[in-house]
Amino acid sequence: MQPIPPNRFHRTLRAIGSLWLAAVLMVLLLIAMAFATIFESQSGTEYALEIFYHSAPFEWLLALVGVNMLAALVVRYPFTGKQVGFVLTHASVLLLFIGALTTKYFGIDGNLGIAEQQTVEYFSSPGQTLTLVNQQTNKRASMDLAEPVGGFDVIDGIDTPALTFGPVELVALEYLPDSEVRQTIVDDAPHAHPAIEVALSDAKKTVSTWVFLGQPVTIGPTSVGFRILDDDQQLADLAIDEAADQPRSKGVVRLTLPGGEYELPVESCEEDPVSLGEDGLTVKVLRFLPHATVGVDGEVVSASPQPLNPAIEVELVRGDERETRIAFARFPDFESMHGQETLSGIKVVYALPQTLVPHAPVEVLSSKNGDLYVRFAWEGTALQTSAVKLGESIETPWPGKRLTVRKRFDSARTIRAVAAVDPVRSKNRVPAVRVRVTTADSTSEMWVRRHQPRRFSVDETPYEINYGGKLIPLGFKVTLNRFRVGYYPGTRRPRSFESNIEIVDAATGRSQTRVVSMNNPTSYGGFTFYQSSYSQEPNRTISYLSVSRDPGQPLVFAGYIGLMAGMIVVLVIRVRSGKHGYEDQQNSHGHNGHDIALIDTERACLNGLEDLPESATPRPVPLVRR
Repeated sequence: MQPIPPNRFHRTLRAIGSLWLAAVLMVLLLIAMAFATIFESQSGTEYALEIFYHSAPFEWLLALVGVNMLAALVVRYPFTGKQVGFVLTHASVLLLFIGALTTKYFGIDGNLGIAEQQTVEYFSSPGQTLTLVNQQTNKRASMDLAEPVGGFDVIDGIDTPALTFGPVELVALEYLPDSEVRQTIVDDAPHAHPAIEVALSDAKKTVSTWVFLGQPVTIGPTSVGFRILDDDQQLADLAIDEAADQPRSKGVVRLTLPGGEYELPVESCEEDPVSLGEDGLTVKVLRFLPHATVGVDGEVVSASPQPLNPAIEVELVRGDERETRIAFARFPDFESMHGQETLSGIKVVYALPQTLVPHAPVEVLSSKNGDLYVRFAWEGTALQTSAVKLGESIETPWPGKRLTVRKRFDSARTIRAVAAVDPVRSKNRVPAVRVRVTTADSTSEMWVRRHQPRRFSVDETPYEINYGGKLIPLGFKVTLNRFRVGYYPGTRRPRSFESNIEIVDAATGRSQTRVVSMNNPTSYGGFTFYQSSYSQEPNRTISYLSVSRDPGQPLVFAGYIGLMAGMIVVLVIRVRSGKHGYEDQQNSHGHNGHDIALIDTERACLNGLEDLPESATPRPVPLVRR
């Protein structure tokens, strides 16, 4: 009787579940993973997710692998005992896929930034969401920005419904995949606000910045300040400064006593003590310190002959009482006292013409009529003061570098604008969304950069717009009690960091303390907290925790266990089959050829591992005796 030939559906199913298709898909998957890994190392994880892992071709490739596994199982049904390992491994791989899909569509991932002694009840998901917050009532409303917002392409015209929250209507207009804040200085402020633009250049590059009056800024290897001289005397002092490395006058000492005030030139007190009043008080200047600083032994010394931080050391004597003080020209309200205070009620102030005291290593000084001077007060060089004109470059104490005063505004105003970064940075990009805010009285537009809130008021009620992930409630409160960083011995290189958090259950009010470190996550309320990073700010440290809820995790773990078990079963069956095959070969010496053919045919049929072609149907063979 001829076997029933397989129908077209069965042949198609066998082709889909075939070993050669599985091999092709695995090779393609390995190639894609290799390219994705190389791309990620060069361009960052976010770009790799966008280009590879979240792309449609990669997801289709994974789907084909899953279909191949499923077809390989279906075509071999019903299963035999020797196919247990095969079925277990393939079913486990399918379970891994199901667990991954469950995590993708039902899992939650986010981040939580928290400072010491701060309490939070929400965390931010990685989605694209605009949140409008009434800061007076702490109520909030959100609007989700659907894809392709969040990607690497500019979107002009976001198709998202408007968000209405109280008296405010919020509409998303435009999306930038990467942005930066650019400052533009204009000369139209309603009040006087002088500023200059200076540039420091060498053979390779030019760095420029704006310097406002009395606000030194850093440029290149130094800082630059801008001052306007108040009167002609200061201009005369500046001319004296041009003629000598040291100022002609060292300033004056002002002493306030219960019986009156005295002002003495520093030079008059350097040689011999000067008597003050009728109670026998004398004053003597022991040292003039042009550049006062604290030495290695804790004593105040002068680091250079330049008047960068002028100070004097004064000795006060009255009878058997003796006292030494240090007064600073730049800090008239600060007095340093050596030893115990014995002469109370006496105040010492050191005054020096302000033109002679540099406020920055590089200063641009302006007279009342607009003449400009540049003064360099750099350690290891003599004071240099030169007249300069707008657009003219002059030499600096640094070899090969020149300084140029490009522009001067008398009513300067800063305009901050968000601009697109092109090309988009693959790492550390900052997306931004342009929004329109409409109230009963006004309509305005503004850019909101990711994780950089914008604030405005409506009828004296403060509002805040946040662009970032959707805020998801935890269902309990988390407080950061303490954050600790461990360093490698003898260095300031972080070795580990951990957060000591307190969790307060909202329903019962019970609290418990947990420690979250780099290799020690903690779970509560269905969420798992991982220590991811931290940042140091001037007055606080912020700990960043990754928060996840992974419903597919049990399926993935079960898939891994089943995969390992299936591989072990396959190995055991192969070993046992090989042993039995060897025993059958030894026993075959006692059978004739007809018996051997029947045994081999029967074994092939019982195994069920492959279908026998029609040509392999057993036929009677002549009986040949040896």
